[in-house]
Amino acid sequence: MVRKLITEKEYVEFLIGRDGEFDQIVASTVRRAKCDIRDDNCELIWVLAYPKAEYANNADSFDEYYDSVEICD
Repeated sequence: MVRKLITEKEYVEFLIGRDGEFDQIVASTVRRAKCDIRDDNCELIWVLAYPKAEYANNADSFDEYYDSVEICD
C-alpha cells in the first residue's frame, strides 16, 4: 500500500503516532519505501496529541528519524 501511494500520488503525508508496535512498523515501512522508491513526494510526520517528555528529552534523534514532528494544541 505504501509503495502504491508513493508511486501513484503526486504527494503523500504519512501521519503516524508512536504508541505501539503497529506505529513503529508503519514508520519503519514508510522510511524503507522512501529509501527504496523515492522520497521527493512524501513526508513521514510524527503527530503528538500533546508535548511529551520522550520527545523533549530526545528531540534531535526524533527530528532525524521523522521528516517533521507536529504537536497538537
